[in-house]
Amino acid sequence: MVAALVFVAWIESFLGIFGPHQEVVIPQDSVKVEYACQPHQWIQAPKVDDSGMLNAKLAVTCEFLPLARGGYAMLNQYLLDRVHKDSTKIYDGPLNVTYKGIPAVFYDVDYPVSQGSDRVDARQAVYIGHENQKRVIFDTVSKEIRGSGMVSYVKAISMETQVQDGTKSGTHSLTALVSTQIEKPWFVGAKTLENEIKTRTEKELPNLQKKLIDDLAQHI
Repeated sequence: MVAALVFVAWIESFLGIFGPHQEVVIPQDSVKVEYACQPHQWIQAPKVDDSGMLNAKLAVTCEFLPLARGGYAMLNQYLLDRVHKDSTKIYDGPLNVTYKGIPAVFYDVDYPVSQGSDRVDARQAVYIGHENQKRVIFDTVSKEIRGSGMVSYVKAISMETQVQDGTKSGTHSLTALVSTQIEKPWFVGAKTLENEIKTRTEKELPNLQKKLIDDLAQHI
């Protein structure tokens, strides 16, 4: 799922500061998707505030050619199915709601993320909206993060994702806005944390974008 992949990237970027780091790996037999991404934009570069909390917000925009040719209804159903497949617990949902002015489905779920001996369960509000033949939105907002080890310093993460028609005929546009809050460990300097999160995220971003788009293109 889109949000899960990005969440893993944030977690891996954070954990990589303190131990062995494993980059996002794209399988050799990965599907071939035509796509192009604009330069990423830090809406808020990683910055530790006076309370010791690191805040960061990153925006990504890419255009790609779909493979499945199933349209927005197909993508919407795929995302709904993935909620049930990837979550470990559903507290509430599916509930039909209106979200950002369009029909949507709401879930309150747990997503697990593991990295070595560290594990986090992120309880998230999930909104999947489908505006017929126009766009699909997929937003997640963390409600509670329960972690062990270094992951316990991750306090919040959210993602706003939209897939709509691209600027060129037959293409689709993916826009994603990801934000996070991480409590600065007492034994790490603020600048060190800021620089490492920014550097590692930017290093992984091209592979992460490819992985996201490969997945989306096969289901739209």
